[in-house]
Amino acid sequence: MSKSPSLGILERVTLLVVTRFGAGIFSRQELLNAWINEYPNSPTSSVLPADYCVNTKTGRHTPLEHRFLFTVEEGIFRIYDPSRDGTWEIDEDGARQVL
Repeated sequence: MSKSPSLGILERVTLLVVTRFGAGIFSRQELLNAWINEYPNSPTSSVLPADYCVNTKTGRHTPLEHRFLFTVEEGIFRIYDPSRDGTWEIDEDGARQVL
């Protein structure tokens, strides 16, 4: 994988998830370990998978177009698939699936 410093945090996190985990599930710790291995001189504070999730309250601070993960259970994630996971909305009270 390219370690290009020209990529932004979102692009690097996305690339890392896709190349390391693909369609599989992964834990927060697995993502952090992969990030440290791939980008040892970069801060880990931007690699919080819940921030990129469509179905977590912390994801509300991330623009919708940047939310590409789905929380399977506490601390376990995978790439969001709208046909499988449905549509979600998030506000200060939490995340809800839109029916």
